[in-house]
Amino acid sequence: MVEHKAHFSLTKQTALCGVGIVSRSNLHSTFHGAVLRSLAILCCVFCPALGFTWPPDTTGTGAFVAGDFRGVLSSLSKDSVYTDSALFEFKQGMAHFSLKDYDEAVRHFHKCDRPLSLVRPLALECIGDIMVVQGKASDAVNSYLAARQDSTLAPAAVSSIQDKLYSLVMDHPLLAMPYPELAGIVASRHAVEEPGVADSAAQLVDSLIVHSRFALLDSVLAVYLDSMEADKRCGLAVRIAALKAGDSALATPRLFGLARAALQCKKNAAADSLLLHCERRSDFTRTVNALQFLVVKGLVCYGLGKHADAVKYLSAFVKKSGPTPEAVMALGRANRALGNDSEADAWYSRFAALYPKHPNAQDVLWYLAWEQEEKGHYQNAISLYRKTVAMKKNGARSDEAAFRVGLCLYKDQKYNLACSTFETLVRENDESPFAEGSLFWKAKCLSALGRETDAAETFRKAVRSTPTDFYAFRAREMLALSGDTARLPDLDTSFDRSRTRAWLDSISVGAKPLSAQDSIHVARGTICMLCGLASRAPQFLDGLENRYPANLALQFDLASLYKSAELPVLSYKAGHKLAWRVPAEARSVMPRPLVEILYPQPFMDIIRRESGKNGVDPFLVLAVIRQESIFDPAIVSRVGAIGLMQLMPTTSQTVCKELGEQFNADSLYRPPANIRQGAYYIKRLLDQFGGNLVLAIASYNGGPNKATEWYAKNKRTTYDLFIENLGFTETRGYVKKVLANYWTYRRFAAKSNEK
Repeated sequence: MVEHKAHFSLTKQTALCGVGIVSRSNLHSTFHGAVLRSLAILCCVFCPALGFTWPPDTTGTGAFVAGDFRGVLSSLSKDSVYTDSALFEFKQGMAHFSLKDYDEAVRHFHKCDRPLSLVRPLALECIGDIMVVQGKASDAVNSYLAARQDSTLAPAAVSSIQDKLYSLVMDHPLLAMPYPELAGIVASRHAVEEPGVADSAAQLVDSLIVHSRFALLDSVLAVYLDSMEADKRCGLAVRIAALKAGDSALATPRLFGLARAALQCKKNAAADSLLLHCERRSDFTRTVNALQFLVVKGLVCYGLGKHADAVKYLSAFVKKSGPTPEAVMALGRANRALGNDSEADAWYSRFAALYPKHPNAQDVLWYLAWEQEEKGHYQNAISLYRKTVAMKKNGARSDEAAFRVGLCLYKDQKYNLACSTFETLVRENDESPFAEGSLFWKAKCLSALGRETDAAETFRKAVRSTPTDFYAFRAREMLALSGDTARLPDLDTSFDRSRTRAWLDSISVGAKPLSAQDSIHVARGTICMLCGLASRAPQFLDGLENRYPANLALQFDLASLYKSAELPVLSYKAGHKLAWRVPAEARSVMPRPLVEILYPQPFMDIIRRESGKNGVDPFLVLAVIRQESIFDPAIVSRVGAIGLMQLMPTTSQTVCKELGEQFNADSLYRPPANIRQGAYYIKRLLDQFGGNLVLAIASYNGGPNKATEWYAKNKRTTYDLFIENLGFTETRGYVKKVLANYWTYRRFAAKSNEK
């Protein structure tokens, strides 16, 4: 037996007796070694009273992951060790459930109904699910309520059962009579008192629209429009704007009120349509406040991209009424869009002076400083960056503004001042996201001053601090140019999962043991993984890595477990903070299993195939996917980018046309189509920019036009300054992260091949 430092509570209540690995000859025949080691590490020793023995019954687990449920039953039929365990019965129940053999599944699940059994509530919930499928609502309620009674269930699991009970009573209202518990669940979802006046008004408004009673609707809105919730006002404005007839029955002040509501929720097209109706009315000038109209019209025009009109209306408003934050900001942005840079700067400066406590004030100062830096007016830029820092010490822009002060001094060849600026940033906040960059640029300053020995040591420190960071790779390149071969980041291929976990245990500082309750959650989450309920495992496992941040081995265990169950998104989320939590002095050599968690390679068969077709390095495609979607095929961004490589539908349409394929937005959720189009698009960008990797990556995020513009501005700068000068904050960070991903994948792939 190989034993590890136990992080599970030893309590009589749970009978959780530590962690260990016990070899068993037929264990490895049922599932690949990786998942077995993960399960062995995470599972606990259960007393017979709980219905478990050790080692955990992993029979059939591989078949569950593969969806081969008859294979599960075949494997279980050959097992001679665990036939009397609750877990064995639960697996049989799950296999029959998946095969829709419901009666047999229920028979096995009932055998799990043992006092203190950890699978008991899981089995009861599954029985409830089967009863729902069979239309036996009352029996389903009984099973769900019995499952919910387990006091050790995780809150998320209880919530899931509550959701199922709520759905049942909504579909079968009479169930609330024999089951008072259901009435309580409904009451928790809906207020039991009578709806308020505003809610009643909203219902009345909806009815009047449906029946085209617009005259009466106008009377109701005159009283209740301002008191309605913002989202309801917005929805109402959009509905009225879409009507082709009938809205003329609404009085002009009501139409204008609806236009303002649409503006507030950024439904600018609806707002514009309503304003046009207002302007056509003969009573418009008498019933709508002229100043209010100017500002609403101006902001709507800005939202629609009609920048010249926005400037006209908003300038008139400010001249007559005085400035407001929204009007001044929009005037700055509209003038910028029109190319009136000096006018835009004047409005931005006015905004910063008038509204220093406004949430956007720091951003405004930042952009003013950035513009001065781009023009080479470094002292002006430094002054504005320092004001940005002073405005909000912990603001989103504060650290980067301090970093840009150092870069401006470097560009101005004031290397001593730049060096001390970067040094101060690291000293005052070594956990800043710009600490690594500050170390790198401090070393560049030292090199420019001819202090090569100090520069080399600072570059080495940057390499050791975070070996897979963009600046660590660049520091290594700087050292290589001087003949200094820093070996980092490196990969220790001799480590297996057990040794990796022991290594993480050895470097954990202040790790606390799991509570009794969390030990049960870990056990139940692992059981879900064993038995084809991987989607339910997060109910028990979510949040553990945050509750035990110093317990690095636990975080590795969780990530390994998800990885073994082929759930890369959950694996990455469980492990992504792990690299930062590893002490800096221990980052010099990364155990291979840890790297595989932090830099996974799912979908590699597809990636290699599509990359090969396009002549693109598969690790570049993988690096983009890691940054864009963290391997989630279903993710959609706030701007509508879809899937693994976050392709916009418009980009997909262009790519499909060039590939001779039929465009279908839904196909972007499927990894083969998304990766095929994404790999082609990367190749297209590489060709467009002559193979320039930085420009291609910048273009993938910021767009080809902006990448071309940035190249024209900065093509004579050095490699490192070119990246630091990319005009979008998001794109600068994106390029660094994708390059770091790419270099890390290539580096560790090469090291793995050496083994």
